Amino acid sequence: MRNVAINLVKQLITSKGIAQTKRIYNQLIKLGNFLDRKVLALVVNCPFLCSFYYALISSEFRRETQNVIYGKLKYYKNLETNEGNSYLLRRNIHRLEKGLIMQPRRDIFGLDYIEETLKTYLEICNYAIEQEPKITSEKTELKMELQWAHDVLKEYFSIVSDHPTINTAREIFESINFYDNFCGGDKRLIPYKRDLNTPPAVSYDQFLQLCYRRRSVRWYEQKLVPRELVDQAITAAALSPSACNRQPFEFRVFDTPELVQEVASIPGGTHGFYHNFPVIVVVIGKLSAYFSERDRHLILY
Repeated sequence: MRNVAINLVKQLITSKGIAQTKRIYNQLIKLGNFLDRKVLALVVNCPFLCSFYYALISSEFRRETQNVIYGKLKYYKNLETNEGNSYLLRRNIHRLEKGLIMQPRRDIFGLDYIEETLKTYLEICNYAIEQEPKITSEKTELKMELQWAHDVLKEYFSIVSDHPTINTAREIFESINFYDNFCGGDKRLIPYKRDLNTPPAVSYDQFLQLCYRRRSVRWYEQKLVPRELVDQAITAAALSPSACNRQPFEFRVFDTPELVQEVASIPGGTHGFYHNFPVIVVVIGKLSAYFSERDRHLILY
């Protein structure tokens, strides 16, 4: 049917007419680009006019603004659930960590968010206790996160000076027996204290040689990729830092041929060679980890 339509159009429009139509089309494109540059030059120095431009003239950021609003709404909804907000807890515990390692360290810090931190910590503790029979593979991760929060809070309350807000929060924290019942163990999880007694197993020259081996590969052997190797790669990648330790990402692994093809065809840079992907790992960033538009790009960092 398509070929019939094309042949019909060719019969109705001469080669000269087609060439003329192409010229008119190209001229319209040039005129549109010219006008767009003029409009951009007009609005660039005024934030309001820039917003006006993208609201009424260009739709390029429409999906991003919708996703940001969706993420903010999801963030606020998470604050209202019984599960607590892990992103908020991670961020605030990380802020306490930064205060603990400041030189010189202030006698009092964290006043603006210590109540919020303790409230979120309690919510997640209670959720963990309620869900403990159901928690399987996530249990270890949840326990370690809560143990880390506990250890940082304990260190914070042990060194910070007296203040009515801090004293109240300290009493509440010391009255919680969640840690011994759920986590236990003598090992303290305060990440900034590293064991530097053992020298690294990799020298600089070895690391540099590894970097030289890096290439952007465009063709792949059709071999099954062992899931163990994929898991090892994700484990290493997850050690990368994230802003305020929110860890606003998850990894999704696709190794079913049909799904690999469907997912791999989405990014523009894969066209022409995605058909030979044996497996693809997608990193999903969560805008619901952020409460402010200014943080929307932190996932990329």
